[in-house]
Amino acid sequence: MWYITAYPARVSNATTDHRTPDLDVVVVLFHADPELFRRCVGSVVTAASRAAVVVRLVLVDNGGPVPSVPPLGPSGPGVVRTGTGRNVGFGRAVNAAMEVVRAGRVLLLNPDAELTPDALRAFLRAAERHPRALLAGTVLTDGRLDPDAVIDWDSSVERLVRRWVSRHRVRESVSGAAQGAAVVPVAKASGGALAADAGLLRRLGPFDERFFLYAEDADLSRRARRAGIEVLRVVCAEVHHVGSASARSHAALVEFARADAAVRVTAVHRGHLVSLVQRVELLVVTTLGMALERDRAARSARGARLRALRRWGVRREAPPVGPADLHRG
Repeated sequence: MWYITAYPARVSNATTDHRTPDLDVVVVLFHADPELFRRCVGSVVTAASRAAVVVRLVLVDNGGPVPSVPPLGPSGPGVVRTGTGRNVGFGRAVNAAMEVVRAGRVLLLNPDAELTPDALRAFLRAAERHPRALLAGTVLTDGRLDPDAVIDWDSSVERLVRRWVSRHRVRESVSGAAQGAAVVPVAKASGGALAADAGLLRRLGPFDERFFLYAEDADLSRRARRAGIEVLRVVCAEVHHVGSASARSHAALVEFARADAAVRVTAVHRGHLVSLVQRVELLVVTTLGMALERDRAARSARGARLRALRRWGVRREAPPVGPADLHRG
């Protein structure tokens, strides 16, 4: 059963919750780190103040202890909580959140991500110039652009090549930013820092719920490009990503879901033959990795990847992954 709870930033500031927000910020919470979440919310408040816009937080309870919302101040954003309290998958959680979105624009943001002070202003300027586009943030990990946030691939070799190309293009985009270029075309907009017109997202789905975790943003981006919708990285919308604490503590679950998603997105968009070739390549890479790996946790994670491949076999499509599959994986 889904629940929805809305409340203002402070009881004494009830008008905050009744204002129509300029931007709804959707955050899916799954075993979220309380300190990282606190910093995430703080960065949204700061960026909203710099951009002089009214924002509202839409928090989706997707399982695990839900961290408390830090004090937001008398002019802070309103907050809506929704969810089931169990892990229904990222895509389904976002789709449900879209049902309570009121703003004309929406930003999807990971709970372990921090906006830089001018990120929202950059997102909104880009949205004015490119209203029919998916806008990707410039995701930084350890101070460097994370190429996996904006590239798309169907094999490990393709991923290595695209990462290499992306690093060279980053230098070009940094130069372009100095000359005033606001956006650069990319293959994918990461679901951890994605802004768009709310109506556009609804028309796109936004997410295909067959993807439980991972690759739902790759699928969305491929469908968008096929429909003639641009996918753009907003150069100055920088988002610092600490790295998923929940992913590190659920390594086997993550690898099972990631392998399923990789096969699924290729099967959906590239056809059965390409998908079979991909599975063979992934099987070889994973088996070699297990033979060379000494760390028990890393071997267990690769074992979960192999279980996902066995689940697919040579089928054209496997049933969608659910929580029970992840716990077995």
